[in-house]
Amino acid sequence: MKKSILPLLTAIFTLCTLVYTAGCKQPEKPKVKIIAQDESNNKLTGAKIELICTPEAGKTCREELIGLEGETDETGSVEFEFDQTVVMEISATFPNKAGGDSLAGKGFLQAEFDETDEVIVILAAI
Repeated sequence: MKKSILPLLTAIFTLCTLVYTAGCKQPEKPKVKIIAQDESNNKLTGAKIELICTPEAGKTCREELIGLEGETDETGSVEFEFDQTVVMEISATFPNKAGGDSLAGKGFLQAEFDETDEVIVILAAI
């Protein structure tokens, strides 16, 4: 009797292990796409985007979140990816090289696992 139960238990254990590991999908890292626009909704190429860590109550900013910045591409956007859920302030600047007013804007982002959030920051004359 022991001989017939052991293969059955082994098969059940193997089947349960396969079902468990196949069904465990790793969550996608939090991502955010920031779009810089002027007040006329024109996308801004070359806007500097700086992410500012806003510490949660009683906590400090994680070192990997300090000093994050990027520049918008020809679509007026820049993307960031994180290892954990984050809430950060966005500071955007766009120097007007044609002699007009420089532009600036602020916003906030919240990036969650399995999501790609999109944030539009409107820049106005400073």
